[in-house]
Amino acid sequence: MSGVAIDIRRRLDPLVPRIWCDAAKMQQVLLNLVLNAVQAMPDGGELSIAVNAVPPHDSETPVLHIVVRD
Repeated sequence: MSGVAIDIRRRLDPLVPRIWCDAAKMQQVLLNLVLNAVQAMPDGGELSIAVNAVPPHDSETPVLHIVVRD
């Protein structure tokens, strides 16, 4: 896949709260999604990663919405 152009677009909500999670597992999940997206674009394309804070519905627990799109 050398020489393939993939544009990466990041949309990160500046109001995203700090979350507690297993950082290594979260990193692995996101890496797997990104690698899958890159493999799905053999001719190049755009990879979009968006992170938004979502208002909680029934609790005080903050919720994050993460979207990886190719």
